[in-house]
Amino acid sequence: PDPGDSLPGDDDILVVRRDPGGWAAPVNISHNGDADDHPTWNPAGTRIAYSSLVPGVGTEIFIAKFDHDIGQWTSMKITDAVSGPADGVTAKQRPEWAPDAGMIAFRGSVSDPGGPIKNIYLIAFDGSMWSAPVQLTQNADTTQTPTRATWSPDGTRIAYHVLGGASVHV
Repeated sequence: PDPGDSLPGDDDILVVRRDPGGWAAPVNISHNGDADDHPTWNPAGTRIAYSSLVPGVGTEIFIAKFDHDIGQWTSMKITDAVSGPADGVTAKQRPEWAPDAGMIAFRGSVSDPGGPIKNIYLIAFDGSMWSAPVQLTQNADTTQTPTRATWSPDGTRIAYHVLGGASVHV
């Protein structure tokens, strides 16, 4: 199949470039056969963070960038499959870049007998590697879901919505 095509039952991340004559054909940047979603550009517009289902592990965060040397998009998992089970965070979703692109906030889930417990986590980039996830919120309630973290323009605050609650926290 064409590299821009999606597989049946597969959710992919596509990028469409605007050319002087209109819009170019979409390019599949995640074509891995698994469910990919929640794409978000970094502030410089050079990378895209997204979540992807890794069979047998859970949902992980990936970064895609255009590799000019080979002329195509490449992706790298930034939340390691080892750190997922080790810290109990099995579903890492909805990445959101910090304004300086040095951190990504995301929603993570931890298994609990009463249902998944979800919180906001942070991972940092030091220029060469990504850190292990750090839990930001302290939700212990399976009926509430902190989600959709967004950074303030100066990167000093994070606002997020709580599903199951009637509030937005900052």
